[in-house]
Amino acid sequence: MLIPILLSCLIVCTLTSSTQPSETFTDIRDGQTYKTVIIGTQIWMAENLNYKTLNSWCYDDSASNCNIYGRLYTWEAAMNACPDKWHLPSDEEWKILEQYIGMTKEEANIFLYRGENMGTKLKSESGWVINNCKDCRYNTVGFNALPAGSRLYSDGSFVGKGKEGKWWTNTTEIWKGNMYAFRRCLYFDQSGIDRDAATLSLGFSIRCVKN
Repeated sequence: MLIPILLSCLIVCTLTSSTQPSETFTDIRDGQTYKTVIIGTQIWMAENLNYKTLNSWCYDDSASNCNIYGRLYTWEAAMNACPDKWHLPSDEEWKILEQYIGMTKEEANIFLYRGENMGTKLKSESGWVINNCKDCRYNTVGFNALPAGSRLYSDGSFVGKGKEGKWWTNTTEIWKGNMYAFRRCLYFDQSGIDRDAATLSLGFSIRCVKN
């Protein structure tokens, strides 16, 4: 029985050491410091970006929301918002993260909702209206996804704080002559991860990944 126990410990210890916040990063542009986390072979910011650019907003135009949730960016603003040596992740880089936390390659390639109970591994343990999976462990990889909500382009209103988190990717596609960008969404009443594409003028969060 000793070998299985040792192997089990090795697996758990390895997973723990590779998915905990590794250090902090200070953005020299404005002096803000962010937690970072190693997840598999990737280094992600463990907080949403809060760098002020043109076409970025605090939820409800309140600075206190920016301090907690980061800013909401249009896609074009998001493409240039990450600091030097960091970048807006691609759809494929999100898939790498999702497969690391247990999603199959086939699931990762599905459009719209997939990965039942995978979203809970990314969600913060608090801040959501409800965490809907009683038997799930939250934030197991240190991603700490907060429900920052989003900004609508039609009238500039803000929706979804406490209920949803949405993050841009740098990957686009053309559909019926219009360009859309892939995104990832987590919802308070779903335990999976939604992968779809959205109009570029919407305002979503950013998670930068290291080059």
